[in-house]
Amino acid sequence: RVAITAGGATDADGFFMQATPNTSVISWKTSITLTCLWNPEEAGGEAEFIINSESIYASESPYDVEGDDDKATLEVDMDVGEAVLTINDLMSTDNAEIQCSVSRLGLTKEPYTLVVLEPPSAPVADIAVSDVSFTSATVTFSAVADATEYTIGIEFDGQAEWTEFTTSDLSYTLENLAVATSYSVRVEAGNVAGYRDDVELERASFETLDNRPCAAVDAIAVEAGTAYNASAITVTWSLDSNTASGLVVDQILVKAMKDGAVVADSEQTLAGDATEASFTLAGAGIYDVIVSTHNSYSADVDTSAATNHEVKETTDPPTEPPVITTEPAEITEDNEVDVVVDEEKELKCTDPNSVSAYAVGDMIVKEVIPGKNEYIECFLSESSSSSNSDIVWKYAGGAQLDLAQLVANNSTTISFDIDTDVKKSILKFTPVLDTYDGIYTCELGGEKCEFDISLTQMTTGASATHCLSAVLLLLSAVVLHLLY
Repeated sequence: RVAITAGGATDADGFFMQATPNTSVISWKTSITLTCLWNPEEAGGEAEFIINSESIYASESPYDVEGDDDKATLEVDMDVGEAVLTINDLMSTDNAEIQCSVSRLGLTKEPYTLVVLEPPSAPVADIAVSDVSFTSATVTFSAVADATEYTIGIEFDGQAEWTEFTTSDLSYTLENLAVATSYSVRVEAGNVAGYRDDVELERASFETLDNRPCAAVDAIAVEAGTAYNASAITVTWSLDSNTASGLVVDQILVKAMKDGAVVADSEQTLAGDATEASFTLAGAGIYDVIVSTHNSYSADVDTSAATNHEVKETTDPPTEPPVITTEPAEITEDNEVDVVVDEEKELKCTDPNSVSAYAVGDMIVKEVIPGKNEYIECFLSESSSSSNSDIVWKYAGGAQLDLAQLVANNSTTISFDIDTDVKKSILKFTPVLDTYDGIYTCELGGEKCEFDISLTQMTTGASATHCLSAVLLLLSAVVLHLLY
């Protein structure tokens, strides 16, 4: 912008200078024209302009009006009594006091003071965001020299589309923002001359508060391997849904319930990142374990998830694990059994959760609750030269067990694992479903182990209104067959 202080009032001889445009403010990088007029009958033979007390023709002059420089041009007509100076692409370096000089008339009485006002050249610093709420935030910043206004730009979550607001203050409150959303903010300094395109702008980032209730936990279950009559249990879960959506979980409440009542001393308040809780249950029965997530906005929202565990009444404690010996042993009447293993065989069968197993004829029976994690496994003998990856699992006497066959069996929770340290292959049910009835075998060469899995509905107690879980009888037939 150019500010022009007028001077050189018309004298008795009609000698004066005027500016076009004749305004106190014009855009920078534009042009100004100074016209000097006089009575040619009173003047001598020369006219020129004086820039800061130096002739425009002097070597020190910022303008080469006699060459090909387009920065400034000068046209003089002594016959008419007119001299016209045009200065282009005005910058602050053009600031000057300018007078017109005509022979015999001298200088115009007062100079024109030319001041070029450019946009601020410094970036806005100390950008900070405070008072962040769900839908608003306040941006503050430091003042910039020569700035009379500031433009605040806000970008939504990296979309590279800026929404802008202009203020003359050193702070601005952004409103109507989205909750739980990340923003970037920048500030530009300007004045009536405009804004510079070559200033590198600083940025600040912030995120509005989250007023969304949290989601329920995922994959809640009693810890795998818990015995059917265990009274000390651990329940686990994940926070995958909350993490994926960026939801805030402040705390997690857990409790155990039986027959609609909270079990004494079972209520626990855990940190928002907890993923397990342990309980000691009192007496036989079916217990519901409830886990609920909480934050400041979940009071009216059901964020609970539940699983259950049955502690069974039993007059006989679970048998001790089967003892594997190299000598034949008879099955005793009290169901304590030694499993006979032929050391010359490569393939061995075992019941990993034998604490709840007991013998029935040639079978090892193990009772579990549907919905729990179970597994069966086959070992290679120490003298075997085979690899555990050579062991093949089959279902119902069919082809090798694979994913397609599992899906056909309505299962997505059966998986395989191998343990190279002890040379074994494991078939995992996570959890057991009621579609898993049938015979499973692990085979190596001409040897195989058979596992008969069947589902049985069982109830306890006299209440007709209490629906008890089905109990799965895992019949592990530890039978080694030599097919050669």
